[in-house]
Amino acid sequence: MNDLFLKYAYFLDNLREDYGIKTKDFCEDVCEPRTYRMYISGKRVMSQKMINGFCKKLKLTPNDFYSSFNRNDYEEYIQISKIYNHLTNNQYENARKLLIIFDKKNFINYNAQLLYDYCIIRYNYKTNQIVKAEALNRYSNLINYPKCLDKMTFTIQETLSIAAIAELENEIKEVTALNFLTKFLSSPNLNLSSSNHKNVLPSMFSHVAYLNGLNDNFEYSLGVSKRGIRFCIANDSLRELDRLFYYSFLSCLRLNLPEKDYYCRKYINTVLTKYSDEEYHKKIISMLIRDTDEYYIQNILNTQYDFLN
Repeated sequence: MNDLFLKYAYFLDNLREDYGIKTKDFCEDVCEPRTYRMYISGKRVMSQKMINGFCKKLKLTPNDFYSSFNRNDYEEYIQISKIYNHLTNNQYENARKLLIIFDKKNFINYNAQLLYDYCIIRYNYKTNQIVKAEALNRYSNLINYPKCLDKMTFTIQETLSIAAIAELENEIKEVTALNFLTKFLSSPNLNLSSSNHKNVLPSMFSHVAYLNGLNDNFEYSLGVSKRGIRFCIANDSLRELDRLFYYSFLSCLRLNLPEKDYYCRKYINTVLTKYSDEEYHKKIISMLIRDTDEYYIQNILNTQYDFLN
């Protein structure tokens, strides 16, 4: 309950700033400024009477306040998710602008705060403002890694951080985070304490399958890829589906499994569906020929597409 009232205090203070009201004027006839600062710091719990008094200052009814709070709680996470999407698409300038807007903000949505903190580290690392060792240290501190691996449930923000750690560890031949994610994503009891996992998990499956492939763990790569494919299809998502089919194909190829033909066809069909750029089509066909040979790919296609001429 105290956490909820602290969020109310944060939201009231954000509204105060939006309205351009000084703290001294906001507190007049309601409470002492010192008491108000204790509400914001979490040292004291704001009563309903205090909330009503501050609502009056904002010319809001308590119902208006709570409705706005609930709406903002949801929208706050959506806004921070935009930063994450910009980062995954290498749109660093767009990400930077939003990071600045939310800098020093008192978040009312805990998951939004966690995702923002993750995005700060990722942005700083991807734009070469911090080195690998510092990025690894910051991700580890953010989620209390590796102790956090003993938990039973994980937020999306925690799994994203573990995935980032797995990538950084891989460069120093450490596989603790990767082994955990492989087991976690392969579990039939996959347990995430978030309803937003549908937007993030496809890239997680793809990332873990890719890292396992780099380490020649093709059985693990294939298992994670298959699970990711099922997840994408069940959630009607093309996101990462082409990569997951490709990693499945490569794994089957390296393991000399007959399913390689199936996954090769699915990869080609998904690329043709997802992308309209014929130059990109040529590129992926050339890549497949390098992985195998032209005769094999032509046999898979059964017919010679115009873009191969």
